[in-house]
Amino acid sequence: MRWTCLLALLLLGCPPSRNAADDDATDDDDATDDDDDDDAAAPSDCGLADFELEALVLGPSGSPDEDLIAGAPLRFDARITNPCPAEIEFETSSSCLFSPFLIEGDGDTVGWGCDDAITAWQIAPGGVLVEFQNQGDGLPAGAWVLQVGFLGGQELAVPFEVY
Repeated sequence: MRWTCLLALLLLGCPPSRNAADDDATDDDDATDDDDDDDAAAPSDCGLADFELEALVLGPSGSPDEDLIAGAPLRFDARITNPCPAEIEFETSSSCLFSPFLIEGDGDTVGWGCDDAITAWQIAPGGVLVEFQNQGDGLPAGAWVLQVGFLGGQELAVPFEVY
């Protein structure tokens, strides 16, 4: 009887060990040819410097495509997008996400203050963080530039005209 069992094991094979890598082709998701998620924790070269910065000047209706009229309310948006495959955590030395975040034109500078507090941020893969400032009384007519900078070294200067 023992020989029959041994012969059956030799012909049919042994059940896989619980500790062995899954060596079938189904659901294999990484170089180790197993079905776990150990590749999700692999370090990535993607970080703050890869984040995508966008800045918008919005008129009273909230559209970036409308004419900006002197004295009409304006909103200035700065957005950062995480293109990385993992969540990223970082800190800023103030309560503001962006620095600088200001507008300049005709010899004037309009900026917004931040609290002096180390602030922790986290952003999921593909996630977006937005910071905005309202200028309720608008701006005088003229050429202006929205200046936005981010911790990863990204900077934007968005020129706009107020009529």
